[in-house]
Amino acid sequence: MNQVRKFSITNAKGETVSLNNDEDLFAYSPEGLGVSFSNEYYGANGNFLVSSVALNQPVFSIRVLFSPEKNRYYQKYHEFIQFLNYQPLTLNYSIVEKGTFKRDCRLNTLTKTEINEWNIIDEAIELDFLTPWYQWIEGIHTEYSDQLGDGKIYINNDMANNEGFHIYDYVYEEQNEESRGLFKVVNDSIYMGVSEGSPLEITIYGGETGVSNPSWELYSGSELIQNDRYFIDIPPGYEFVVSSVPQNQFVRLIAPNGTVSNVYQSQDMTKTNFVTIPIGTYTLKLDTGAVTKYRLRKEMVVV
Repeated sequence: MNQVRKFSITNAKGETVSLNNDEDLFAYSPEGLGVSFSNEYYGANGNFLVSSVALNQPVFSIRVLFSPEKNRYYQKYHEFIQFLNYQPLTLNYSIVEKGTFKRDCRLNTLTKTEINEWNIIDEAIELDFLTPWYQWIEGIHTEYSDQLGDGKIYINNDMANNEGFHIYDYVYEEQNEESRGLFKVVNDSIYMGVSEGSPLEITIYGGETGVSNPSWELYSGSELIQNDRYFIDIPPGYEFVVSSVPQNQFVRLIAPNGTVSNVYQSQDMTKTNFVTIPIGTYTLKLDTGAVTKYRLRKEMVVV
């Protein structure tokens, strides 16, 4: 029988342990998958007006049975605590036909008891969630290469292959030079009123010739709502990465050999900086002819 949902945990070393292995380690009775808020109101002539809305930090709990294989109860438990030693953690929640959702967390509680009357070890795990559930949505833009003729180039609405997007239904080929570097970004995150935008990660590749002073803008229709720019030269072969993820906000220049430099000081402070994407449909414009990529962290307070 196919399982409706599956859980696994990934530690800070990138190691993953399944919680649904019937012969090794099996988890049951999950709790804390819902959502709750702390809402404050003030009264006005018999009406109640919202003064503040806050998402309560969820605690996920689940019970775990450790395998009795070859009477290795305590060995399995010890292996598990060695795995949990590398914090923070990521809880992976896979749902049939919905995909896998992730949520960053830290260990709150892990019980330790003796073998019970059923000859098993049955323990409780509690995890403090640090983020909403999320999935990464990616789009990539490559350098324009000329096509035969001067025909129409049509819009690309596929978020999974968002390459060479134009904000019009079509453009003529000779117009492509000024229209390239545009992404249609659709954000259908679920925040229930507790956040105004989702984190974004921008990567610009130096390519063969390098890139100078990269910038990008976010439009709602024709209205500019956010922007960012950096006074920096990206040498050939390098990568320039900017992240607006709250727990991992950074500006990095990455050399071909993997060396990472923090170049936050190159940010143009006259811009809004660290762009996030509100819920809805927007146009992201990157002012560079280089290969560029964005990753949107689609977030949900409950799935």
